[in-house]
Amino acid sequence: MPDLQMAIPPQCSGAPREVATLMDTYREAGTHNLTWDAGHLPSGVYFAHIQAGDCTSVQKLMLTK
Repeated sequence: MPDLQMAIPPQCSGAPREVATLMDTYREAGTHNLTWDAGHLPSGVYFAHIQAGDCTSVQKLMLTK
């Protein structure tokens, strides 16, 4: 999993922008966990863009404080 990024959706911020890169290193196949410290970000909907080789996935996340 070479790339995992968080972005604010366009309807919340005017234009999509990256707010954090959570992982940007090569990982062997398998299950991996990570912790996202979002203490400096406001509550709202965020999207995680996950890319592994040719496969891409986007996950919608709800941050509530």
